Amino acid sequence: MFKLGNGINSELGTKVDNLINHLVDFMKFTENGVETILSSEKDYKKELDAYLFDSTNAFNKIFGRTLDGNLYGLFDGYYPEIYDFKLSDYPEFVPQEREWYIKACQGNGDLQIIGPYIDYGTKEMNLTLCKLLSDKKSVLAFDFSIKDVQSFLDLLDNSNDYSTFVITDQGTVVASKDVCKVFSDGVKNSNVLEKYYDRENKRLTFDDNVTESFRLNGNQYFMFTKKISFGWYAVTIYDSFHFYMELMQVYISCIFAFVIIFLIIFFFAHLNEKRRISMNTAERRLGAMADMFLISYSINIKKNTYDVIKGDEAFSRYIEGMSSYSVAVQEISGRYIDGTSVASFMNFMEPKTLLERTRNTKIISEEVLIKIMGWCRLWYIRLDDDNYMFALDNINKQKRRESTLVKLSESDLMTGLLNHASGLEKIRQCIEEKKYGMFCLFDIDCFKKFNDHYGHVVGDEVIISLAGVIRDSFRDTDIKMRLGGDEFIVYVHGIEGRTQASKLINNFFSKVESIKISGQEELKITLSMGVAFYKKDSEITYEEIYRLADNATYMSKRVEGNAFTFA
Repeated sequence: MFKLGNGINSELGTKVDNLINHLVDFMKFTENGVETILSSEKDYKKELDAYLFDSTNAFNKIFGRTLDGNLYGLFDGYYPEIYDFKLSDYPEFVPQEREWYIKACQGNGDLQIIGPYIDYGTKEMNLTLCKLLSDKKSVLAFDFSIKDVQSFLDLLDNSNDYSTFVITDQGTVVASKDVCKVFSDGVKNSNVLEKYYDRENKRLTFDDNVTESFRLNGNQYFMFTKKISFGWYAVTIYDSFHFYMELMQVYISCIFAFVIIFLIIFFFAHLNEKRRISMNTAERRLGAMADMFLISYSINIKKNTYDVIKGDEAFSRYIEGMSSYSVAVQEISGRYIDGTSVASFMNFMEPKTLLERTRNTKIISEEVLIKIMGWCRLWYIRLDDDNYMFALDNINKQKRRESTLVKLSESDLMTGLLNHASGLEKIRQCIEEKKYGMFCLFDIDCFKKFNDHYGHVVGDEVIISLAGVIRDSFRDTDIKMRLGGDEFIVYVHGIEGRTQASKLINNFFSKVESIKISGQEELKITLSMGVAFYKKDSEITYEEIYRLADNATYMSKRVEGNAFTFA
């Protein structure tokens, strides 16, 4: 398969756009967390520091092989000092005077981009995203290296027949491959680009997805451009000799392919000639629609009959020879449909109401859970008042993707437990729905010494190991969340008495005592916990139960080792 002109640009442009979209999505996701923390009533600085630091670590763990990034900003006058940078050491550094703060304020809530620019410390090409938050005075900023763009160029292929580069609308070359073969003095110094420079707006303006040609040093070249994110361009240049040679190869391949396709079509046309002659317009339309689905049947509601258009052996062998369509539906319901979906399946399949349900729309659908296939979407397509096509598609992958996205949006990036926002929402919902239980608030004793003495890597391992014990000690139906830093909350449904609570907590503490950190076996992890109950016939808010548990936690800190106190 040959990559010509716009094909190279499309592949490169798509990869760069995907990379930048991931970074923008990460920025938006982090913004939501920061907004939640800032809206809390308590002092948010410690929680905000931990959130920005953990989010930065998570980003670098995911992209750290080719990207490095830092989250920071100015939040209602507060500048977090979480990367060994102290404002007191740099009196000339005023956050409100930095370009990221000024440009974000001018953007009035829209995401702003600064760069690319060369970082004087790392000597790498960097980019900054910044955004004004909803309070109109706080700004979230995100610096990251964009050296990954060069690796995309290197991965395209090993051909020496073309040169390619990524350039900003201000003429900064972000990445390049073999450009010296065309521009011996570099891209920026070439007079070829002068015709594309808008002097009034001081911007490069290439035509998008258009082939242009130029002559340079006696050679003719073809240039292909594609506009990508941030007003950047992907540019590919072929010399005429290699371009025409590859074009000729493509033409020959196409002619050969057309000959093969024609012979195949002629062969099958000859075999199916009688069948095609006898097939009427309705049958052709039905067959075309049936090919779009995994399983399809033609249904006559008036006669209560069905015929297989496109079948599946696992289904067909059990309903083949059934006396009527309604009997076949009953057999499928009893044999294949999961109990949670039986009612919706039977309502959807009911033939008596089918005409009324499809009166205003010819196509209706329903999602059901099938035992041997997972999630499927069922379809009815009305052909006329008596005749329908019933079809089935498997949507199991789509459902898993949806479930994964929901889980990611609700999860803490480091531990996989519920994050602050989603955990808080679920506990509030339990209180509103009168789901009584035990509210446990706890943190790790002297956690700061782990980071100071052993380093942040060990500190992270302690938090991750504790999260694993939390998952192992409590039920899947219980709410398990990381509040921030080394603080956690667990809400246990159905426990309102101290005896049962003590037994569960002691079991949890015994598992905590068995945690071993590789290479640091002498490390002992202990917790201080406060416990409050939401009991039947009591009226309490989340803020009240949190305050009770928080006060009890401070009481537990007076006891050495694992300790819990009932509020």
